[in-house]
Amino acid sequence: LRPLIQEFESTHPEIRVEILHIPDKYYQKLHALLAANLSPDVMFLNNIQFPMYASNQAFLDLEPYLAKSPNLNAEQFYPKTLDGFRWQQQLQGIPRDASNMVVYYNQDLFDKAGQAYPEANWTIDQMLIKAKALTVDQDQDGKPERFGISFQNYLLFWLPYVWSMGGDVFNADRSEFTLDEPEALAGLQQHADLRFKDHVAPRSAEAGTLTMSEMFLQEKVAMIVNGRWAVPLYRQNINFRWDIARFPAGSAGSIVDADASGWVISKKARSPDKAWQLIEFLASRQASEAFTKPGLIIPARKDVAQSEVFLSPGQAPAHAQYFLDALENGKPMPAVPYWNSVMDQVTQALDPVWEGRQTAQEAMLGLDQKIKPLL
Repeated sequence: LRPLIQEFESTHPEIRVEILHIPDKYYQKLHALLAANLSPDVMFLNNIQFPMYASNQAFLDLEPYLAKSPNLNAEQFYPKTLDGFRWQQQLQGIPRDASNMVVYYNQDLFDKAGQAYPEANWTIDQMLIKAKALTVDQDQDGKPERFGISFQNYLLFWLPYVWSMGGDVFNADRSEFTLDEPEALAGLQQHADLRFKDHVAPRSAEAGTLTMSEMFLQEKVAMIVNGRWAVPLYRQNINFRWDIARFPAGSAGSIVDADASGWVISKKARSPDKAWQLIEFLASRQASEAFTKPGLIIPARKDVAQSEVFLSPGQAPAHAQYFLDALENGKPMPAVPYWNSVMDQVTQALDPVWEGRQTAQEAMLGLDQKIKPLL
């Protein structure tokens, strides 16, 4: 970011930009700044936290700025990334990047197990078959030395199972909690069963202090569900052949998140026009390419996403196009103004499921009555 800001200042000598870097507890700090009327003119935000602030009228409507801009227009961005920053018919953010989940897999382990690589239209049932073939328990003690698939209990990692089975957290207008409906329960149980029924994913004690990425790097997990942010780490540290596949399809298809992060302008900005000039620059093709080159993000700009800067021919993953394909059917995270409070309740309820102490159906009993007041 710093070299880009220096370049912006050199071409806009009348504007000085002060960077406020918050390396820890970002949203808590941002919340405090907004509450104290000390918010920065331009802020970086994701669409998950966005509704909490937008519902409190924290941001400017950027549609008028975009309509007059000679450099930016809505057609340059993937529609789902813009949708994540709409509030009450206003576009209040300009996206920098998209985010979604894919399956990374170890091609060497697939070859060793005699398994064909995942095809573009593979299913969750086929993934399970491959995960079983890739799980190795050499001494037959019930404690596999290698697992077929990863397991993480954070929302981003279990929601694709729910969506792909036709379920969701809320109904269409987000006025009712629906994670207790049959399709959603099927997806939750499917995810939990990877650990306890099929035992193709590591349980808490089996993973120990290792993260799923560390287990993947050490070849203790053959497949891992993860986002684009893992690419730089894997490029630098993996010593085996690897690629990505789309998240496998359930009864409703392959549906993962289509989330976005981007730039907003405070409603209390001292210089909103200058703030927009900065956003115009940060959302330009040149800046988007600079953010994309390290491999960390899926650019929200179509022209950068569909260029060699992102697709990186000759570099893993060979099928980087799958990140873009997943945006077509993806869904933004179903965030609501009291999202963090809702998710605290959901996380607490699901903890026994992820540890094999309850079924998904048992865990969801009565939860809607706790969630309802938050909606």
